[in-house]
Amino acid sequence: MPTLILALLFATSAIPMMGLGDLRRAVPQSPCASGPSRQFDFWVGDWAVYNKFGVAVAENDITVELDGCAVEEHYTFRGTHGRSLNAWDAATGAWHQTWVTGAPPPAYPLRMSGGLRPDGVMAMSGVRHSWDAPDDPAADWRDAYTWTAEPDASVVQAFTLDIDRFNVHSAGALTYLHTAPPPPVDAPPVAKCITGNSSDTRRLDFTLGNWSVQASNGLPLASTSIALDPALSSCLLEETFVTPQGYRATGWLYYDPVEDRFFRTIADSEGGWLEVGGRFDATGALVLEGARPVPGADDARVRITWTAVSPNRQEQLWQISRDGGQTWRDEQVLVLTR
Repeated sequence: MPTLILALLFATSAIPMMGLGDLRRAVPQSPCASGPSRQFDFWVGDWAVYNKFGVAVAENDITVELDGCAVEEHYTFRGTHGRSLNAWDAATGAWHQTWVTGAPPPAYPLRMSGGLRPDGVMAMSGVRHSWDAPDDPAADWRDAYTWTAEPDASVVQAFTLDIDRFNVHSAGALTYLHTAPPPPVDAPPVAKCITGNSSDTRRLDFTLGNWSVQASNGLPLASTSIALDPALSSCLLEETFVTPQGYRATGWLYYDPVEDRFFRTIADSEGGWLEVGGRFDATGALVLEGARPVPGADDARVRITWTAVSPNRQEQLWQISRDGGQTWRDEQVLVLTR
């Protein structure tokens, strides 16, 4: 949903809502059919995952989605599940990954960015700022991952996690070998995001359901559905957004207890990517903010204020700042009704 607006907002620095019908159909003219969006295709497939001792420890199904604009991961490890959403963003010239897992703590969401190195290795890294010491670099959770396509068609995924404050320095590598598609696996009931330090996820449940999306003037725009992913212990709310013209977007909404913040990641069939994070304000509205390049404004930011007006109506106020968040300009209100 939000990326539909971004496609216009950051192309023209405005939101000409009447131009929504002019959005071209993504297939067969997808901007992701070739070029950098295809750089991660070597990871696509059905995989058996082996540890350094040659023991199969997991299964992973990697698929191409959104007309080639996104790479999605479905990971199964000893009965627990994880997913990642990956995409190349032309606006930043970088690859991004958002990972959400249903595995027990200390497995938590992470967000990384990077790109394909000259040696053909995909490398991404990210930092999670601890909620109780956000200004202390020693408390940061620093993640770094690489994916290497080997001559035998296998893929080696190496990773590190460093938390200086707790003297945590872990590293490892996994080898992916092609296999037949695994049978569907029912996720065991886990209360990770129902109770405990991940339970704030439930504050997002007001967004769940099937919605019609309109502009504030009543112009119909699209339909969207937001549902819990049953495999991820109720930790991930996933949105599927569709317009009559064939534009599609996938949105992920989740809570990160490491940062004590809510995050939203969006990829679309036009090659767009947005990541915003924030908290509920004193009025009960969810306020999410993030950086987004705008021509002529290197420190531009976007802010979404998501308000539940009633059980059957929600509103999203979209705003843009060109001065790093010092001043904001209203761009559009989206109205969601059941």
